[in-house]
Amino acid sequence: MSSCDHGDIGSTQVSLGTITIYSPCGAPASASLTPNPFEGNVTLNWSGASGVSNNSISSYFIQHSTSSDNSSWSGWTDTTTISTNSSSGSTQFTPSISRGNYIKYRIRTQGTAVSSYYSGLIESNSVRRIPYTNCTAPKVFDAIPNPFENAINISWSGASSGTNNSITGYTLEYSTSTSGNATFEGAKVTT
Repeated sequence: MSSCDHGDIGSTQVSLGTITIYSPCGAPASASLTPNPFEGNVTLNWSGASGVSNNSISSYFIQHSTSSDNSSWSGWTDTTTISTNSSSGSTQFTPSISRGNYIKYRIRTQGTAVSSYYSGLIESNSVRRIPYTNCTAPKVFDAIPNPFENAINISWSGASSGTNNSITGYTLEYSTSTSGNATFEGAKVTT
């Protein structure tokens, strides 16, 4: 026998068990935001998401972005996570943005598998908070007669409504003085 001959070598079979295959969930096919423009709450609706084998839907991750001109947007900010196993859903938000500014949301499907297998993101449309501008003061204001003994007739004209802000009434204030052009008392509301 040669010095290199060690005889027969045996073999051992090792079982590695079952390997689980994961795939990402499917993002919602559509996402929409209503109403537009909005005053209070907005509702985000989505549908068409899908789970896959070994990775069923468990929740949705939602972020938002804001803009003053519907063109240049802020970075995405985490908003909330909605726990549900449904392929569609809706949720309401009360965005704290200035009047006239815009907001939009994006959403992704999260599954029961590890975070590497979340879906991609889908963006909603953008909606605008109702813009308001101030009403303008009357351009003409008069109090007659002068001097007066009893009643005074006050008249005004030329006031105008603002954007989405119609005139609904007027508040009159007055101040008095015992010496004409000297210091007047603080204003008092009369009506």
